[in-house]
Amino acid sequence: MLYSAAVLAVTSTGILRLWFLGKSPVWLNDKYFSVGRAKIERTWIGDVHVLDQPAFLERIRSQSTLTDYLALRNLQYGGVVMSIKDASDPYKYWVVSMRRGNELGELLKRDTGV
Repeated sequence: MLYSAAVLAVTSTGILRLWFLGKSPVWLNDKYFSVGRAKIERTWIGDVHVLDQPAFLERIRSQSTLTDYLALRNLQYGGVVMSIKDASDPYKYWVVSMRRGNELGELLKRDTGV
């Protein structure tokens, strides 16, 4: 049984990353970003914002709408908010809470050029 633990796995090329959020693994590779069973192609990820805990709580409490995909686990660390560029996607934002939000945000910004 998996418990809330953060794990980082890097391949020899540095492309594959893996974090565990409770029972929902977070995957990032050169083509996809996924949280649990939800997966999106990296080409559809727009702006990426890393939020500390107070800003993240404000975002989910007062600014969340039905067009947000919420992947919320532990809220004491903050997380990442990503806009989605695909007009046909029902979710316009992915809101992901995680301990290593800064690391994920930097990888997404660096790799996508945002």
